[in-house]
Amino acid sequence: MFKHFKIIGWFIKQSFMETLEYRTDFVVRTVVSNAWLVLDIIFLSALISNISTIGTWNLTQATIALGVYRMLAFFIWSWMLYSFALIPKIVNNGHLDLLLTKPVDSQVIVSFRKFIFIHVSSLIVGIVLVLRGVGQLNYIIPPERWLLFLWMFIVAIALIYGFYFLTISACLFTDRLENIYQLFTEAFYTASRYPKEIYIGFFRVMLTSVVPIALMVSVPAEAIFTDLSWQTIIWFHFLAIFFMISSRMLWQFGLKRYSSASS
Repeated sequence: MFKHFKIIGWFIKQSFMETLEYRTDFVVRTVVSNAWLVLDIIFLSALISNISTIGTWNLTQATIALGVYRMLAFFIWSWMLYSFALIPKIVNNGHLDLLLTKPVDSQVIVSFRKFIFIHVSSLIVGIVLVLRGVGQLNYIIPPERWLLFLWMFIVAIALIYGFYFLTISACLFTDRLENIYQLFTEAFYTASRYPKEIYIGFFRVMLTSVVPIALMVSVPAEAIFTDLSWQTIIWFHFLAIFFMISSRMLWQFGLKRYSSASS
């Protein structure tokens, strides 16, 4: 386990050194990232100015949820997106063969291979939005609710990783899936920022179980300003464990079927 953390630390250090090497690119992309942050806030403000609630959320609760979304987006866009984008490429060009010879778990290597630091502002703004929203609540958040929020946030990252890696593992079974890494990020951006109550019927079942994108932001956010039911907490943990195990099993099964691109 310690060896894996050491390798992840080395990947982070290498990615940071690459960032310092291309400073102009870093500045430009950071500006673009911050522009998206501003647009998100403007969109939320415009939306709330015309309606009193979004589903079951008022303006304050929606602000907290947007902050949680931006915090989770940091881990997706700074870590998962760029690391996972490399997986279909190394599968198709045969570089996976070399990784499989290393005395380290191949899933660890491909999962933490690349980090980007242009989205640090997303994490900072997310924290600010959460604290601002909490400050606008007419009651004090007890310490145990903050602890529950932090834990549900960690579970949300595990759920996102498991579900995202499960979709990426499909590249082991078929060619020409180099853009599959964008599928999850687009869905996450579109469907995760709103309360699950706005979805009804078939779409609600899909987005809270089969493709649980609607829960990834709403559950951690609601841990701050509502009393989560035990059913919700248990279901959220079950989904995270299920997708983590499923993604691991699919990756291992795919490796058994994998044939070298050079063969």
